[in-house]
Amino acid sequence: MIIKILPEQIPKIWEVIKFVVGEVNELNTEDLSVHLNGLLQDLLSSKAQCWVRLNDARILTAITITGLVVNKNTGGKKLIFHCLYSFLAVDDDTLKKEFSFLKTYAEKEKCSCAYATSENKRVWEILSVLGFTEKGRNFYLKMGE
Repeated sequence: MIIKILPEQIPKIWEVIKFVVGEVNELNTEDLSVHLNGLLQDLLSSKAQCWVRLNDARILTAITITGLVVNKNTGGKKLIFHCLYSFLAVDDDTLKKEFSFLKTYAEKEKCSCAYATSENKRVWEILSVLGFTEKGRNFYLKMGE
């Protein structure tokens, strides 16, 4: 079962969200702190959404964090996946069923598409199973070393 966590419920699971974001994002300690502060503000103000998967015993088994991005020029909306994290492995059919819930949310919000960026190969596999296709590539050049 997928549930959207309301902004006022975020403090109750904030420690779990911090753990998940720390696991998913490859940020150093000081950058992670800044990132978490911004994320907390976004979650509390509904600029970002937190979705959880609960099993039949209502135990948290996965967290997804999304955001609605509005193009300033066209007004078009996109649903971005900031974080996908599961404490348990699930089969492809379960992933598709859960994603259909988030796809319905994006359609209700009048999003033209959903997108995600990740450096994690397993996330790439999951996104592919969900019907995402690769569009473009990111390149990285570190300065000062």
